[in-house]
Amino acid sequence: MAPQAKVLIIGGGLSGLALAQGLKAAQVPFHVFERDTSAAFRAQGYRLRINDDAIAALRQLLPAPLFGALEQVGAETAPGGHRLDAATGEERGWPGGGPPPQHGRAHNADRAVLRRLLLRGLEGDVSFGRCLVGYALRAGGAVEARFADGTGEVGTVLVGADGVRSAVRKQFLPGLTILDSEGRAVFGKTEITPHLLSKVAPQLADGICFSSADGQPLVSLFSDTMRWDRERSAIPGIGIPNDYIYWVLCFRLDALQDVNSSPGGLVSLPPAESAQLSLHLTRSWHERLRVVFEAQEADETASLPFYLVKQDSFISEWENAHANNSEPVTLLGDAAHPIPPVAGLGASFAFQEAIDLYHALVRISDGQHSIPEELAAYGEKMRQRMGSLLDKIMGPAARFFSMRPVQELGSVSI
Repeated sequence: MAPQAKVLIIGGGLSGLALAQGLKAAQVPFHVFERDTSAAFRAQGYRLRINDDAIAALRQLLPAPLFGALEQVGAETAPGGHRLDAATGEERGWPGGGPPPQHGRAHNADRAVLRRLLLRGLEGDVSFGRCLVGYALRAGGAVEARFADGTGEVGTVLVGADGVRSAVRKQFLPGLTILDSEGRAVFGKTEITPHLLSKVAPQLADGICFSSADGQPLVSLFSDTMRWDRERSAIPGIGIPNDYIYWVLCFRLDALQDVNSSPGGLVSLPPAESAQLSLHLTRSWHERLRVVFEAQEADETASLPFYLVKQDSFISEWENAHANNSEPVTLLGDAAHPIPPVAGLGASFAFQEAIDLYHALVRISDGQHSIPEELAAYGEKMRQRMGSLLDKIMGPAARFFSMRPVQELGSVSI
């Protein structure tokens, strides 16, 4: 890679920043372009579950002090899990005698805290308020990223890490079929206070809990507690939130007849209306569960639709993209493969992809291999991993919002 060349990373989310940290340590030129106007422009989500494979990837990507800080700010995890009858507030048994198995050891992180950590040391390498509208190939194999403000940036490789509604993906894989899983969710957090603990079902304040009502099969609640060892987690400049219950109220779109649950309708809901939606969906639930929604931090509540990439389309589109070796472009994380975030695997897979892409870009920078060769190999690894990922989300998707068989789902343009 020529000295003046650089990797253009579109999107300042977690996987894009993790990749950037690795490239900085390896002295591979890069720059990150984020459409939000600042790191604090909007709520960045709440609890994030990271598996051992993702931790191993982050250990390689991050400088040792930063990885050590990441371990320090991890929230405590409780073993096992609970299952509640939402109508009665009573504990009920798990089908099969126990909670669903987890894939490897889990690490809980607050998404906003993790993002602040990943931005450390990258202050001069991230530009905010840069919304990509497309890209163009330049002479000599370069690629130009074009932004809504009329500016452009030229680089050697363009990485789309710009999330579910990726502008890079729309141009790079224009024929990729994205399905509407019909799953919808309201995400929120409720601070753990003495008052809450005196009112809430104790299982909701004790790690993972799954709640549902027999008369409401299309709605369910997943929750987990986020608690920190304050002394261990104290890092200057990295604020740790108060302990909270993280919750996701999942439902299928036909659970609501009087609310606009289309993808566009949900995304546009302001926090206060999302909070009201959570109260509406749980209006018949027991008061020991309802208190979680009544005491929620309503200004941080959000509603989202769940999308699902169609597997055969994913495989064929990536194969076609690399067939003529023409574009120095690739994708990372949700930008590459939208999936319902119901199995706790999306972020972990994205971090694993980040380390794969990091190694490919280092080899390109060192002149060991060509850009087309390395990007094609990276895409092949992603395709191989996708089968496993999709298999692992089908059970949770059926459990959380009664997802229909894939062949019955319609496509959506995002």
